[in-house]
Amino acid sequence: MHRILIITLMLKTLLITGQSFTSDNRNSLKASYGYFVPWARYYKNPIETRFGTTFSSPRPFVALSLEHPRGYGSRNICGEYGVSYFLNQTKNPGDTLTLHWFANNFFLVLKYDMFPQNKYIDLFICGGGLVGSQRIIVDDKERRVYRNFNAALIPRVELRVQTVKRISLGLEAAFLYDLSNTRWKSRPDTWSPDHSAFTGTTLNAFVGWCWGK
Repeated sequence: MHRILIITLMLKTLLITGQSFTSDNRNSLKASYGYFVPWARYYKNPIETRFGTTFSSPRPFVALSLEHPRGYGSRNICGEYGVSYFLNQTKNPGDTLTLHWFANNFFLVLKYDMFPQNKYIDLFICGGGLVGSQRIIVDDKERRVYRNFNAALIPRVELRVQTVKRISLGLEAAFLYDLSNTRWKSRPDTWSPDHSAFTGTTLNAFVGWCWGK
């Protein structure tokens, strides 16, 4: 009987120590700051062209997201979803004319960890999507709001370093490929004559905070 118990304990120990996947049962809240660089070939903003001005590029943005850990799903795979806000830019082309551009989006990506057993460094290959809108407010005696709906694919690479138990730092590089109808709408059934696409590259840094076991 004692031999059976000893053999059973040995087998359990071998199975645990021989696992090729280390579960990470912690959620992570990430705060990011970065820049979006529109691709000039696709991004032809009709409002800027009309008034002979351009907003600055690259365009800064902030993001807040939640990552579900690998231990809650498939091996080496986790999900991340969040919101991003592309900061308001203001231009004054004339004495009474003021233009405001900004955008906000919701995104969801799946992430594959290339180094699941490394406790300090993670390299994620990610893919997902983004939905949201751009807006330009034209103030010139009469206030007009132009909207452009965004729906983009997101291939992304993320490098994360976590030397402290609950705090991580990292960098992300992504490409946004807009698949949506690229026309701007100002009022129901009234469309601007030109178009633009929310296509370009992003680069951002983030700070993450983990909780759980």
